[in-house]
Amino acid sequence: MAIPAMAQWTSHPSFSSVGGIHPYDGGTLCVCPNAVFVSDSDGEITAITKTSGLSSAYVSAGGAGGRSFAVGYEDGSLDLFAAGRKRFIDDVTLGNPLSLRRIHCITFSNATMLVGGDFGVAFVDAARADVLSVCRFHSPVLGCALHQGRAYVSLGDSGVRSISLSSLNLQDPALWSDDVFPFPPDAAVYLGPRPQSVPSDAANSMSSADGTIVLASRYCTAISKKNVSYFENPDGVEFTAVFHNPYNPAHVFLGDESGTLYEYIDQRPKSAHRGKVSGMIISMDCTPEGDLFILSDNISNPVTVFDHNGNWHSASSFRSMNCASARQILYAADGVMLVNMGSQGIFAVDLMNTPLDFSDDIHNSFYPKNGSQKIGNTVTTMQLDGEGRLLIGTSKGIAYCSDSQSLMQAAPKIIQPVISEPMGSHDYYTNYVLGTKHITGIEVDAAGRKWISTMDAGVYLVSADFDEEVLHFTEKNSPLPSDTVYAINMVQKTGEIFFSTRNGLASYLSDVQAQSEDLSNVVVYPNPVRPGYGGSISISGLEDGSDVRITDVSGRLVYKCESMGGRVEWDCRNLNGRRCASGVYMIFVFNAESGHKIVKKLLIVN
Repeated sequence: MAIPAMAQWTSHPSFSSVGGIHPYDGGTLCVCPNAVFVSDSDGEITAITKTSGLSSAYVSAGGAGGRSFAVGYEDGSLDLFAAGRKRFIDDVTLGNPLSLRRIHCITFSNATMLVGGDFGVAFVDAARADVLSVCRFHSPVLGCALHQGRAYVSLGDSGVRSISLSSLNLQDPALWSDDVFPFPPDAAVYLGPRPQSVPSDAANSMSSADGTIVLASRYCTAISKKNVSYFENPDGVEFTAVFHNPYNPAHVFLGDESGTLYEYIDQRPKSAHRGKVSGMIISMDCTPEGDLFILSDNISNPVTVFDHNGNWHSASSFRSMNCASARQILYAADGVMLVNMGSQGIFAVDLMNTPLDFSDDIHNSFYPKNGSQKIGNTVTTMQLDGEGRLLIGTSKGIAYCSDSQSLMQAAPKIIQPVISEPMGSHDYYTNYVLGTKHITGIEVDAAGRKWISTMDAGVYLVSADFDEEVLHFTEKNSPLPSDTVYAINMVQKTGEIFFSTRNGLASYLSDVQAQSEDLSNVVVYPNPVRPGYGGSISISGLEDGSDVRITDVSGRLVYKCESMGGRVEWDCRNLNGRRCASGVYMIFVFNAESGHKIVKKLLIVN
């Protein structure tokens, strides 16, 4: 399966925490948990992430010497950067049989590089990117140094060992002598300039609206196409949930671990409601009337309502839920509010068209089953698609319910979709969609396709009716920082989907965005296409189902498609698969349903 160009990916690592500092080429190399950056003598900053050059997001060490620097990873691999070129060493341990391979330290002296880690210490020829020998100790090498013709390693509580570089048997630990060497202090502090970034690699909750995504953790950060900005944050607050007011995207609600609800307008505090919610705020959603339902970890009183007039209510109909593992609240449809209770399934409440009168509510609890068989042992996430289906992620795959009213029945009608995959020549086999995968998040794009994140298998994109796997991103075949993806969120206006992973945040610009109401804001980017550009051309601002045709100036057709949502991507290749020559091209857009049409020009310069 072909993976789209890396240009569609963006890494969003935190550069707030600098764990290693090394002089480099008149400036400073700074090592962060999932990326590195270089601050030169003029204050110019260059950030390097998995998207822009690193082989992995599992950064564990760095080192520099002269005009070269190296980045080490948890799996024992290493990138060596010199003279504008990157060379990759896939295993500095030379086949270490132990499972622990993490690199802890790197140091340079002329063309010799010393790399220490859980496996021991490796001697590397930096000029040739060649591992010369490896010495394995009984303790991890936590620090290393090259000084006056000798190699030094720090083995933690086991002390310091050293050996002459002229020794013929560097890999024999018995030849290393006890020694003392003044290693640099462990806790170095970098106070210089750093790239703009999110303050933390962790995100407790994500919410998006109007082209902007908001990340909540110990900080609250907004990311848009224009910039990264920060909410004013009360001291000592750990935000645990975030929710956009659907009727005013500038109005954001944030909940914290103490149960305080914060209101922000344009990222500035509006009010803080203390003492209204008991327990940590876990999740929020609202009814069509604008009444905010707040889920907390209080077993006896789990749901509190902040209505559209600013009044507070205790939702008594949720008290019988009595669940300590609740994780999400979701307004389904037709007055039905749902709570994901994890291993206890789903708690459904029919508000009976009176969202603030809980005396007439009807409730039901169930676990999604395929016949009599439970689907997984935990409900992990819930989401709605454009067809009104309730999508249910579990610890073993996906299920859905097409009728929100059936959720109030003793045994709701649950469907576990199947997908057909090629087996061989003209043979196919079917299995449940991601039936062995632990689902962590589901998002639905403007074309109805499902983006599904997993705990250990990366991210999948499946078709609207679950009958085809469109894409599968992993840390090995894409810039996804980790196969462990905790949550996802899609910015419908732009089609960018964000992944919160074990190794920080990354986003992917999909080929589908929310459709426009007309064709007055169609944008072609980049335009002109300059020499050396290898990415796709984006035509955005479309109505869904628009017919897009591209011709040269003589009227010869070079590309055609129908838009899914509000954008299409074109790889600059004609119908024969060849890259288009330099020249002016005409883009004709027509939508049969609305009758709207528009013509744009595009210049390609190879």
